[in-house]
Amino acid sequence: MSAPKLLTSLLFCFSLVGCGASDSEETTNTTNTNTNTNTETGTTTSIPATNPYTPYDGSCPTFVEGENTAFQSAGLNRTIQIRLPADPLGAPVVFGWHWLGGTATEIITWLGLNTMVDEGAIVIAPESSGLTYEWDYMSVSDSVDATLFDDLLWCLWEQYQVDDKRIYATGMSAGGLMTTFLIIARSEQLAAAVPFSGGLYAHAYQSPAESIPVMLVWGGPSDTYGTFSFDVASQDFSDGLQADGHFVVECEHTGGHTIPNGADDMAWLFFQDHPKSIDAEPWISALPSELPSYCALP
Repeated sequence: MSAPKLLTSLLFCFSLVGCGASDSEETTNTTNTNTNTNTETGTTTSIPATNPYTPYDGSCPTFVEGENTAFQSAGLNRTIQIRLPADPLGAPVVFGWHWLGGTATEIITWLGLNTMVDEGAIVIAPESSGLTYEWDYMSVSDSVDATLFDDLLWCLWEQYQVDDKRIYATGMSAGGLMTTFLIIARSEQLAAAVPFSGGLYAHAYQSPAESIPVMLVWGGPSDTYGTFSFDVASQDFSDGLQADGHFVVECEHTGGHTIPNGADDMAWLFFQDHPKSIDAEPWISALPSELPSYCALP
């Protein structure tokens, strides 16, 4: 299936539901690297000697804690919420995507993403550009939000030399579907992802370009909004990923279209254990005991 057809299908999903929370060529350098030890996490990482991401067509601003306004991307002024750990140099990055009608601050608060900041990660949550369905899913090549993701990564690396082996994405509802989009469209950059009430119907599935571990979290048969079933979409997406050989954890709680308790802890545990291109899947035989009992290997 072509990328435009995939993303048109995602947009069609949004035409049926509100998805609210409450009811360019990539440049790489693989030979020259430097190392950095993050003083907060104690983790030593190898970082490329040059920026490994898609070049930004602009001048990167200096990111600051809190709200960052007028970030230029795809011809738009974007507002970004950033939370910085004590030592952001060489830190992992977690992207958080909000639901329809939500805000960047709300996704940080409701998903407990500040917990990840305390653990040494940079959390970055964009505000949507005000599209009808919040996020732009129409095509990989000219999506303003795919471009925003690329541009932010480039500028984060320029300022903080972020850990390119630990780039993650999460989000709820519309943000869960944005996370689903990135799993398919940006698997080369992402190490792992955790969509909450996201997913994709089987007919719209497309294979990610690179292997990516995914934890799918949804609220069971009552996880619906309008006529859209996140229950079916999550299970269909899981089936497609598994058929392609991607590692999947399914966490089906019973809370319907809500964020479960402990969302921050389960997502961060998954991220911690899944840097990019690990040699062996650490959870292949059994899940960590810290996860909720409703999480399982499919």
